[in-house]
Amino acid sequence: MNLRTARYQMPTHTLATLRAGLARYTGGAVAALVTFVAPDGSCAWLVSPAGIVAYGRSEIGTERLRAAVRGVAAGLGVAGSAAARGAVRRDQRPSGAPAVPVLAPIPSPIPTPTAAPPLSPPDDAGLDASLAVASAVLFPGVVSSAVLNFQSLLVAPDEAFLGFPIALAPLRDRDGVAAPLIAQAVVQITPALGEIGIGPGLHRDPGRDLAALTPEARKGELSRALIVGDPVYHDEEYIFPQLDGARAEAIAVGAVFAARPLLGAEATLWAVMQQADRDTPRYIHFATHGVADQTAVRNNTTFVALAGGDRLRDQLAVADGAIVVLSACQSGLGASRPGGMIGLPRLFQLHGAQTVVMSLWNVDDAAASFMMQRFAEELLRTGRAPTAHAIAVRKTRAAFPDPAQWASFAVFGTGPF
Repeated sequence: MNLRTARYQMPTHTLATLRAGLARYTGGAVAALVTFVAPDGSCAWLVSPAGIVAYGRSEIGTERLRAAVRGVAAGLGVAGSAAARGAVRRDQRPSGAPAVPVLAPIPSPIPTPTAAPPLSPPDDAGLDASLAVASAVLFPGVVSSAVLNFQSLLVAPDEAFLGFPIALAPLRDRDGVAAPLIAQAVVQITPALGEIGIGPGLHRDPGRDLAALTPEARKGELSRALIVGDPVYHDEEYIFPQLDGARAEAIAVGAVFAARPLLGAEATLWAVMQQADRDTPRYIHFATHGVADQTAVRNNTTFVALAGGDRLRDQLAVADGAIVVLSACQSGLGASRPGGMIGLPRLFQLHGAQTVVMSLWNVDDAAASFMMQRFAEELLRTGRAPTAHAIAVRKTRAAFPDPAQWASFAVFGTGPF
């Protein structure tokens, strides 16, 4: 363990222990894709239980990659949606905007769903160029062909990739046709390289995995799901617009599992904690706002917004092996540091979650609801979150071809494929 990863208390691997960790994954060809980016260049390793399969280098350095990550966001046109639908600090409210009381009256009835704010105009040429840069760092040289031999990938991206949709990275198939990575493999983003093979879901009792249960037992477990949708917000620091689509999403996911969601004014921290203590849910779903602290490692202030001004940070004890879905604004962002990322996904995993499904930007209500319903259906069928995510993304891509609508969500974890 080097000084930087020791400082952030991140576990590390040697090549031997990484190979042993990868050998613990069953059910298909699994490999780890590890990247490192320096100011003057980058490199990537593809490692399987047999050892290093491929290694490649590129001349693309940190600043150029970060510019490409920003270029992808600009090319997708997601900035306008984030600004229109995201949180606004009360002390930064635009001049002339109507004041919102700190404790505004609870609206009744809940507004009917409306169309999502339009995305910013996409820049197709800029998007393609930026994706090409990111892809060259992820799949340099022979790595690009070797990765096609693996149907499941654990990706350990360099911190310069923060905010980049790994699922969207173009990879050429054996016929030379470029397709998004998620169309060719099931992908998990590792919380830290050192957790591969020892992270939540693998170093605990494998019999608790949803995939190990019978279909009837899995259905029973998921019927106790904790699902939160569109709380009525009264935050003292932020103004949160109500998310009508989030309410519909929570209801739809609850219908798949035959679970009753917490909606609107009832979605308080007390209600969430009470249900978590009573039911020890193996599936937790938040369709609400989130605020990401992208600077602090210690005392990170990232939170999920709940009803009545409540905030969920680290109060929730999560059942071992639980799957947490953060269908919230930019829940996949955080403070990126050598060895991993600190933020909401990491916080839930430190409290027992096996896998966290996170988002990098706001998604259209219809696309988000469609994807989350497909994810819930596949999770009920397979019990495997990464596989359910990949299938859900592929189906969403077919129904909503715009990558801004299907590439936002990623799986953060090291659980079974």
